[in-house]
Amino acid sequence: MRRCAPQGCLWMLLLAWLCLSGQAVAGEVSFRLTRKGDLLHVVNLGDSAAYYPSVMRLRTDGVWEVLQRLGREAEVAQLLPGAAMEWSWQQAPTDRPVMASLPVMVRFFDSAGVGIGQVSFLNRPPLATQPLVAAYHGGNLEIQPPAAGQEIRATWVLWGQEEGIRPLAGDIRFEHGQPPARRIEWRPGMTFQRLELGGGLPSAALLHETAQGIELQLVPGGGIRGKEQRAWWLGKDWLFYLLALLCGLAVWPAAWWAGAARWQRKPA
Repeated sequence: MRRCAPQGCLWMLLLAWLCLSGQAVAGEVSFRLTRKGDLLHVVNLGDSAAYYPSVMRLRTDGVWEVLQRLGREAEVAQLLPGAAMEWSWQQAPTDRPVMASLPVMVRFFDSAGVGIGQVSFLNRPPLATQPLVAAYHGGNLEIQPPAAGQEIRATWVLWGQEEGIRPLAGDIRFEHGQPPARRIEWRPGMTFQRLELGGGLPSAALLHETAQGIELQLVPGGGIRGKEQRAWWLGKDWLFYLLALLCGLAVWPAAWWAGAARWQRKPA
């Protein structure tokens, strides 16, 4: 039986490796928040750890108040996938309608050291029936004023400040910096509002004050979180398929040449 030449075997092993190499999936972190009396229970539902987690709730003046972590987990610097922690939740004033939605933010650092904030609501408001025009332009979030017929009196802008990978170039300080939420009171003749929410262009939640109550509008982020920290070859499936095809085309001539040379050296 004719055996494969060493050169041909190496090419075939390389071809097999390329065909079996799949695209790696970047880790995700998400949370489930449950309030039970004076306790806020937080579970990491993602497949990656959240480092130096901190939980904040919105005050009536727009400032994010840091909650106190409870239990022996208070000394833990990471929240592993599937793990849970508890924070103290004392009764908060709700003298503004927006506070009834109980906005909460979980801030953490990912495995690369990027600071991220995720906003959620313990009492989620209904989605806006007539959302405003809002999108990122030139690195800033631009929000157009209500058009005729949109009965929006004011808009709260909530976001998790995110600077992307830019801070990784220097000394990383695992400290959470979150600016206050912005409240825009719409008046006749106002132009669009431009907000700077961080170089990472995070997603934002708009809480509209209307005659029917609070309505929620979600604005997608303008960044590339999850891809900007990944190696260049991730997501290049087409390149690997092309290399595999070229290797396949090269294997057979090399194998034929090696077999022909071996046959010629075989004694008669």
